[in-house]
Amino acid sequence: MAKIYGTDYDDDIDGFSSSDIIYGYDGDDLIYGWSGHDDIYGSYGYDTIYGGYGDDYLDGDSGDDDLYGDAGHDTIYGGSGNDLMSGGSDHDDLYGGTGQDDIYGGSGLDYLVGGSGDDLLSGGTGRDTLSGGSGEDYFVFTKGSSGLTTSTADVITDWNRSYDYIDMTIKGTKSNYREVMTDAASISTAASDADYLYGDTSVRHVFLYNPDINKGFLVSDLNADGLFDTGVVLNKAGSAAAMSYLYII
Repeated sequence: MAKIYGTDYDDDIDGFSSSDIIYGYDGDDLIYGWSGHDDIYGSYGYDTIYGGYGDDYLDGDSGDDDLYGDAGHDTIYGGSGNDLMSGGSDHDDLYGGTGQDDIYGGSGLDYLVGGSGDDLLSGGTGRDTLSGGSGEDYFVFTKGSSGLTTSTADVITDWNRSYDYIDMTIKGTKSNYREVMTDAASISTAASDADYLYGDTSVRHVFLYNPDINKGFLVSDLNADGLFDTGVVLNKAGSAAAMSYLYII
């Protein structure tokens, strides 16, 4: 395993095809891990880091950083600053830290944590787990990014109507949004309930809440064809007061 050290200036650093440990140090660094299981530390400055192939560990540390895991099961920490983070393919764990972070899971079963600050979280395809943390957070979903079954639907662990928003292709309005209590314990059952009540209508979003398990299910039709195609599980959202059309933007 090679160890590579940058300087306190702006560095361009290339790893090897083996597994590397790379330290950028200060300055605005551009770092490529390439193949292998790499550990890359940006330190201070505006760093751009590409993990490449392999299961990589990326740490932006201080400053506004751009961090790309690429292929492999990557673990990415933004640190302090306003960071852009992308997991790429495979199952990735991404932690924003402090600051206003944009976090994209990519494909695979990803775990995204915004941390403190106003963050944007988009899991991409696959069943993802999203935790906004403190601050005003935006959870982004498109048709196909989150399904209607337990194995495909994304989960928001800490939904808070007071601070958070759900960003979808079709925004919520008073006329296209409905709320209904349910005894459903899974997103697939909730989706069936929504389809029975509002399928083939102009309703685009149905929030079904189960107070017994303190959980909510948001089921949406994002191409306006009368068929619900996108579902999100919202933990700690077992009441009608937990959601409103105003928070679907």
